[in-house]
Amino acid sequence: MRMRARVAALAVMLAGAAPATAAAAPTVVTFGFDDGTTNQLEAAATLAAAGMKATFYVNSGNVGKTPEFMTWDDLTHLRDLGHEIGGHTTNHVNLEQLLATQGAEAVEAEVCEDRDAISEALELDVVSFAYPNGAYDKTDPTIRQIVAECGYTSARTTEGINPPTETQPACDVCAEPLPVSENRYFRTRALQLRTQDTDEEVIDAIQAAAEAGGGWLQLVLHDVCDGCGGGYEISPDELRTIVAWLQEHACEGYVVARVRDVIEDDIPDVPDCAPEPPPASGGGGGGAGGGGAGGGGGAAAALAPASAPSAGPQPPVEAAAPPSATAAVPTPLAVTLSRPRTSRSGLVTVSATVTAPGPVRFVRFLVNGRSVAVDRTAPYRLRWRPTPGRTARRLAITAEVVAADGTKASSTTRTLRVRARR
Repeated sequence: MRMRARVAALAVMLAGAAPATAAAAPTVVTFGFDDGTTNQLEAAATLAAAGMKATFYVNSGNVGKTPEFMTWDDLTHLRDLGHEIGGHTTNHVNLEQLLATQGAEAVEAEVCEDRDAISEALELDVVSFAYPNGAYDKTDPTIRQIVAECGYTSARTTEGINPPTETQPACDVCAEPLPVSENRYFRTRALQLRTQDTDEEVIDAIQAAAEAGGGWLQLVLHDVCDGCGGGYEISPDELRTIVAWLQEHACEGYVVARVRDVIEDDIPDVPDCAPEPPPASGGGGGGAGGGGAGGGGGAAAALAPASAPSAGPQPPVEAAAPPSATAAVPTPLAVTLSRPRTSRSGLVTVSATVTAPGPVRFVRFLVNGRSVAVDRTAPYRLRWRPTPGRTARRLAITAEVVAADGTKASSTTRTLRVRARR
């Protein structure tokens, strides 16, 4: 079914309604490009020129493998433009099938080794993941747990986002509600674009999300080309049209953000496009000098020259009262770590205690300088299993707390010596 058919019911519902000047809540659009093909470089440049950033999910095993795929230099260029690089497994495998045929260790190797390769090559903290083919086990949490333990803070599927139709009018299928609920961090939903979906239909879907109350609309894109086949391409001109429309309508509540920014609640603000107030009138002038003897008393006339004689005795100026010695001292933002431990199976556990003057967004745990987990609810705990053969025997563990206002604090480092797993 074409996308326009899916939004037809929404058009009927909104017919006759007064046009809104702004969306009821921000509608956050994420451009997510899968597979790391070279024709996505033009898309990266188009978005960067518009001041927008995207998330590119790549398979480390395909980087530079053939001319079809980007090289590490290409990905470094995207990183330097401000785009996010995410993981997509080493070899673009269906993880649900891999779990059924080869088990959890094979899944762990595909996910964790891919993240390690991208992190090391690009010197990045890679935190966003996309399931190849959108495949994960919806009833068994094993795959989602592996993705989390490898150090990702979110994972995107290709399910669940559709504009409302006559048979499914509920707004929770229009966009992912924000903020993202805790049980969805590792199965965030998206709208997958296919070749037959036109730029006009994509814009219709974005508007449908806004009219249904806003939220997060991830767009899944693949090849960016004209008629290159595959069934999942979008033309460069169509992409430019979508980007231009978002620029033109930004003041109505549309924001473009990377996946990481949405998960970490660091979404750019909707631009303030209110017209500037007219300049204040300076009052009538009584001659060439403006505020002279016959002047009406503009802003300049209200200030006496520094050399003007005093008009008479002035009342004494009262000194400001000293601050109260009993005034409350704000609680500083801080995080401390408990003593880390490791089980016989190799599972590393440690907890973090946070003091904060206000709400906390999350606590991030780092091992040897690499982010391995994020916890958004107290008590904050790390439960992480090192990858056999790829993790140092001595671990330096730290925690970083991020407050709701964006301020950060880090703990002192705790070290742990781990036994080699066989």
